[in-house]
Amino acid sequence: MDIRPRVRHPAGVEINFEARDNAGRRWRFDVSGAFTTERPGLLRTDTLWKALGKAAALYFSEEGEPDRPRLVLLTTDLPNPESIGTQALNAVCGPGRPIWGVVEMGPDAAARLREITSSE
Repeated sequence: MDIRPRVRHPAGVEINFEARDNAGRRWRFDVSGAFTTERPGLLRTDTLWKALGKAAALYFSEEGEPDRPRLVLLTTDLPNPESIGTQALNAVCGPGRPIWGVVEMGPDAAARLREITSSE
């Protein structure tokens, strides 16, 4: 698998990694948030909205592209389940949406990543 780090997109967005899977589909992976802050990952409202903005810029700038890449966010922490942040993520997350999936880094991350990248 060819993995390219720090990919700059013409829409003014930089993504941490881009790769192709065994079926030839393009995937983008962006790490959202830091490991060292008091409220890490997508728990931080500013980090969450920055990630949503990047996803929207990528998604709409490539509208109609036949090989449109799928974006997966990787994060240390997800917003609380009852939060507005979770509602916002749910609105734009899923197959065919600006964010294909979100993976919280932890013991189940590899299984979750396999689940997301094998979905159509």
